[in-house]
Amino acid sequence: MQLLSCRISLGHLSIQSRNQNVRLKRSVVVSKRVRKIVHSAVEHRTQIFQHENQKILGLLLSEQNRLLQFEESVRYAKNLQDVLLTPESKLLEYLPQSFLLSQPRDILTGDFVWINKLHHKIIIAVGDCTGHGIPGALMSVLGVSIFNQIILDERTIDPSEILKKLDDRIYNSLQGATLNRNSYDGMDVAVVVIDKNEHTVMFAGAKRNLMVMSGRQLSEIKGARFPIGGLRLENKRHYPAHILTCSPNDTFYLHTDGFVDQFGGPNDKKLGTKRFKKLIEIAHEERLYNQKVLFQELFNRWKSSTEQTDDATLLAFRC
Repeated sequence: MQLLSCRISLGHLSIQSRNQNVRLKRSVVVSKRVRKIVHSAVEHRTQIFQHENQKILGLLLSEQNRLLQFEESVRYAKNLQDVLLTPESKLLEYLPQSFLLSQPRDILTGDFVWINKLHHKIIIAVGDCTGHGIPGALMSVLGVSIFNQIILDERTIDPSEILKKLDDRIYNSLQGATLNRNSYDGMDVAVVVIDKNEHTVMFAGAKRNLMVMSGRQLSEIKGARFPIGGLRLENKRHYPAHILTCSPNDTFYLHTDGFVDQFGGPNDKKLGTKRFKKLIEIAHEERLYNQKVLFQELFNRWKSSTEQTDDATLLAFRC
């Protein structure tokens, strides 16, 4: 009886074992199928990702090439602009005691300096065009071209008359754009005419002023409140001329608003006219080259890591 009971038990265990083997084999088969399905799905998604990555990479390379071509074009335009704008070497040729500090915000600049000599008179213009970068650069080229016409071709040397002609021609050149877009396209300009024989400096400004350091006295000669070009909300524009006597140690400063409007410092504020004047008072007894270094250091220290606000230009001279 015990033997029969043992055989029954063994038979039951054998059946259980076979059932377990069957379940195990089924589990293995199912597991393989699941792995195969997962592998296939992963492989499919990988192919999709690779394809998408290739498309993205292609777009990035295309954009990179486009940007490189654009940058090359801008740098080439910069070379052309440099040919048209007056270099510091020409300023030093006419006025050995002088400096020109130019700090463009971008590769191209909307500020310009025009210098030339007519008979015994030296004419200097410092302009600040609306915008910076490419739009400002195009406007600066237009301004330089018109200055050449007014002064070199027509022999106009009165700064008030120069600005009046410049305003008319800039306005007429941009009249279509101004009427269609209510555009403020134009420029702020300061013009000085230096007569070394008479020891005088004649100044007229369109929203730009002239700083004069004579002895220990700093004076600011105001330009007209009208810009060059832009919207004309008044019937007539006039740019009065001021005649100043030029003593040997007097220093004259022309600048665009990029200097005083630069944000920075400990409280991220504008440098401002007050600080700018203070630096003139501190630096005016230095040689002009040393002054240039001081102004450059002040501007860079004030700006620090802050983005540059605008193109900045500063020109100084002694008669």
